[in-house]
Amino acid sequence: MTDAAQPDDQLGPGTEQDDDAFAPDGQPLPLERDGGAALLPVRERRRRGGWLVPSLLLLLALFDLRIELQLLADHFTFTSVLTAIGSHPLAVLVLVLQPSLWSHYRRRRS
Repeated sequence: MTDAAQPDDQLGPGTEQDDDAFAPDGQPLPLERDGGAALLPVRERRRRGGWLVPSLLLLLALFDLRIELQLLADHFTFTSVLTAIGSHPLAVLVLVLQPSLWSHYRRRRS
């Protein structure tokens, strides 16, 4: 019997595969070491950094808008708001979609 065909009780400690360790086609996900003795499925390892994408996008959007925000703080007008939106549409879109991004990445984690 090969290693891939061994039943779960013969795989050894820390290598149990649960239902979440299988791809949609029923094939087992590849396992990788996580710095400790336990093996984690690749999908589980990818889920842990889910907060990085929305927070990085938020920081980049605020960095892009930093001058416009300083100008708005000094002298607020609706014309300057519209100019900021027209000059930085992607940064404004990222700010508007932040709640959706956070809920999307939070849903993928659980």
